[in-house]
Amino acid sequence: MPKVSRRPDPARPNALDVFTDRTGLIEAFERLLAAKQPYENNVLVFYGEGGIGKTTLSQKLEQLLSHKHSDHNGARLDFASPGTTEPDTALFRLRQCFPAFPFPTFTLALIHYAGRFHPEAPVITQATPLIDRAGPYAGVLDELLKQAVSVAKEAPLIGLTLNVIKSVTDTSQILRSWYLHRAEPLLRNLSGKAQQELIELLPQLWAQDFRDALVAMSSPDELYNEELARSLPAPVIFLDTYEALWHGGLGRQGEHRQLREEWLVSLVGELPQVLWVITGRNRLHWQPYDPAWEACCEQHLVGSLSDGDATAFLAKRGISDPALVATILEHAAGVPFYLELETQLHDKLAPEQRVPEAFGGSHELVIERLLSHLEISEAETMSLMASFGSWDAALFHDAIQHFGTGYPPSACERFAQGWSIEQPAPGQWQLHNEMVLHLQQHDQRTRPDTFAAWHRWGFERFDGPLAEREIKDITPADGERLGRALAHARHIYEPEELCRWFEERSKLLAKGTIWRDLVPVLEDHQRWVEESFGPDHPEVANTLNNLANLLDTLARYEEAEPFYRCALAIKEAAYGPDHPEVASTLDSLANMLRTLSHSEEAEPLFRRALAIKEATYGSDHPEVASTLQKMATLLETFSRNQEAESLYIRALKINEAAYGSDHPAVAGNLNGLAILLCRTSKYIRAEPLFRRALSINEKILGPVHPHVAGYANNLATVLRRLSRYDEAEPLFLRALTIEERAYGPDHPAVARTLYNLAILLGDLSRYEDAEPLFRRALAIEDTIYGPNHPNVAFTLRSLADLLCDLSRYEEVEQLYRRAIEIDETAYGSNHPSVAATLSNLANFLRDRFLFEFAEPLYRRALAINEVAYGHDNPEVAGCLYNLARMKENMDRHQEAFPLYQQALETWQRAYGSDHPDSIEAQRSLTRCQESLMSDG
Repeated sequence: MPKVSRRPDPARPNALDVFTDRTGLIEAFERLLAAKQPYENNVLVFYGEGGIGKTTLSQKLEQLLSHKHSDHNGARLDFASPGTTEPDTALFRLRQCFPAFPFPTFTLALIHYAGRFHPEAPVITQATPLIDRAGPYAGVLDELLKQAVSVAKEAPLIGLTLNVIKSVTDTSQILRSWYLHRAEPLLRNLSGKAQQELIELLPQLWAQDFRDALVAMSSPDELYNEELARSLPAPVIFLDTYEALWHGGLGRQGEHRQLREEWLVSLVGELPQVLWVITGRNRLHWQPYDPAWEACCEQHLVGSLSDGDATAFLAKRGISDPALVATILEHAAGVPFYLELETQLHDKLAPEQRVPEAFGGSHELVIERLLSHLEISEAETMSLMASFGSWDAALFHDAIQHFGTGYPPSACERFAQGWSIEQPAPGQWQLHNEMVLHLQQHDQRTRPDTFAAWHRWGFERFDGPLAEREIKDITPADGERLGRALAHARHIYEPEELCRWFEERSKLLAKGTIWRDLVPVLEDHQRWVEESFGPDHPEVANTLNNLANLLDTLARYEEAEPFYRCALAIKEAAYGPDHPEVASTLDSLANMLRTLSHSEEAEPLFRRALAIKEATYGSDHPEVASTLQKMATLLETFSRNQEAESLYIRALKINEAAYGSDHPAVAGNLNGLAILLCRTSKYIRAEPLFRRALSINEKILGPVHPHVAGYANNLATVLRRLSRYDEAEPLFLRALTIEERAYGPDHPAVARTLYNLAILLGDLSRYEDAEPLFRRALAIEDTIYGPNHPNVAFTLRSLADLLCDLSRYEEVEQLYRRAIEIDETAYGSNHPSVAATLSNLANFLRDRFLFEFAEPLYRRALAINEVAYGHDNPEVAGCLYNLARMKENMDRHQEAFPLYQQALETWQRAYGSDHPDSIEAQRSLTRCQESLMSDG
């Protein structure tokens, strides 16, 4: 619970501050602390309803630790405080709770994590908190921060330079020791890690640094002696408001709770030296992580204050009349919040008015009595501000001025000194939850017009800036505005009207790049809709579908898929199987399945969606075009290129007729058609389509939207295939920078651009620069799609090609064969992707002079491509050329010559005579002809 600041005399006992005697709970803490073994995990849990005194108990135990057991280090973290529920920020806050501990290795990893995933985060943009109190490590961390900021601004943070760190750590023995034992092993394996891997690593590093710091404080010469760390007095870490850690997830049977807390379970497990004291509303349920947690967690229900506790507190506040005490105890029911209200009322009454009849009654009556003794302007302002949840000085000023409560608009901080007002963060204030609940219910019941006016004003304040927001101007602040507007909308709109407004706003904001900021807002809306309409209502399906779309965009497919399927089931039950709402979800689910290479399942879903849309809207509607476009992309993966091209062209004609020639939907059609042309090596035709698509999106979406990045990436790919490397490289780098900042660095779009940039660097013989990009792309794809996805095979093949160029042959054949196995499983044995890897493996075997193993692979690849593309295609020419080279290496020039000739003619028709492939084929043909003449 946030610290409460109050106007009354701070020396006067307060029911929320003065701890009353909970002997049994204190004894449990003392017993565990005394018996703490450094090799055994111990978690002490106090749980119970809100307002019952758990935070006060935790604070009392912290004071007890400080006064009675001062040899034990202690700290507390309240998850209700802003910025404490995500693993990176929570661990950073917990790091700050131990100001004497430097945490250098954790900080090193946090710099890397924040630089890659959140370059806008304060830990990167404001260096001081990271290096403050870092002792001898401050210099090296400062250097790393400078590097991280520099790299994050110019290009993606791919890795940190070991030489830079080593040059700083060479200045002292302690830094050299840290470098050898901690920093160097970490850095050598850091840049290739995906986001989830880093999240899992951060608690381990935090715990490692914590143990090192404990030892260093006791024995500076034994920094890395973990036995010594275990022999020291047990530190105690208090974690309060535990439920806030996972309330951000969906409420549907709590299925996302594990995603929110598993990092903390890891941290606790890494530190058996620590006694953990956790307070929250519910028992801990950590057994799914490991059944052993059941025995490690000692859990106590915190009930109401005993009558003896409450009587002792009332006596300290000067209330001792037996009849008066009995009345207060009966109606406060041992809840500290209501005990305090009664004592506040007691202080405001004249002595002759302090009779039992003036106290007790319902909790609502107790609050009403107290409010009746406040100045009218203060009571009215309290009711008004309860409408906003939280406020800052600007909101306070504008609201008071607009509604004229009589309180000075500029006196926000003076008002905030009143009792029951909390300060959750600097410059932010809020009323105690119990007070908010009462005031809102009371005002809604007794003066509904005023209540509605307050919320309508609040709604317009937050929704107003969103109503006409341009896509290119959408910022993370708009996500917060949507959440605040939603809270007010629930009090002024009917549920159906609210859902229509919210869907319109959220879909608009989702066109920007603030998807991560929108997810918790949509989660909150989904819970409310389910509670309001019931779990099987179509509105629930809409919210699930929209949330799944966001998660799909963020490549969180495992979370998205069950929401799509649940939405589909609800819609089919509510509307029947042939409704356009059903088609919409079929379309989205099928497209995600296509992305995951579940193509066999995706195609019938697309065809069903298309049939529904054509029957509903007619054959020339943009909704039909949307499904045609996605379905065409699917058909490409089956090498059904003629079918795909006809669908792209049909979708393009529909959207140009509906929207005109400069609409994002048209750009999408142009982009898809151009990709298909590239697949069939028609690069010259593809280039103007990519340029037109890129121009449309830059105009509509702005220069830094990820859709723009995608089209820039595609245009760069064409330019690379046309050997216009100087034009391609800056486009790839631009795309990579945009996508990393929009999606985060471990998104499939980022992997695609990393891959394409690596291919370009390979073409330029910059092999050492290309390898880490391939490996990073591979790590992303393996994490997102799983190890048996065709995209993984694609990258494996290219990495193997690169290792051949680097003459590092030990991995090569294994990589090629794994890629072939993946593609054969995904596509069947006669797919062009299989042919491409067969050719590359054959090249590898040919260069090892294993001709008898290479030739059947070449001939199989040639047969596949002739069926897929026809005889007069650059891909077929590539197979012919490779086979010709092998024949030439075997001195079988008579067989090689016609193969070279056919490859040259095909490439000249496709690319022109000046293309590198054509030039190389001409050289080989000439060389072979000369050899034939020599043979003759």
